[in-house]
Amino acid sequence: MSAPRERSTPAPSLLDHARRLRGAPVPPGGHPLPDSARTARPRGPGRRHGEARATVTDALRRLLAAPGPDPEQALVATGIRDRTVFRAAATLDHPDAHAVRALGRRLVRTGTTLVGVTGGLGLLSR
Repeated sequence: MSAPRERSTPAPSLLDHARRLRGAPVPPGGHPLPDSARTARPRGPGRRHGEARATVTDALRRLLAAPGPDPEQALVATGIRDRTVFRAAATLDHPDAHAVRALGRRLVRTGTTLVGVTGGLGLLSR
């Protein structure tokens, strides 16, 4: 007899997680993030800051040129820390401000990881 097949449920967006916590008393240090919000970074030698920002900038430009079904996954796949993703997104130079804001809103509303949400916040902050 085979084991029952596990159904993988998608992680809630961080925005939905925050909405569920609205009105709840805030513990010292704040509410913890869901386990799924932190992504594993690939092992190996780290990248220099400038190289990491260039990698994120290239990924964002590709997403703006041809939006895919899951823009967050493209940012997570870079393996770059959320702080660096935010800085690269906040300083992105792109002529189509409407497309940049739309991608930023999409990442913030549907993001399930810190990398995706901070990338969206960075785009919206520019």
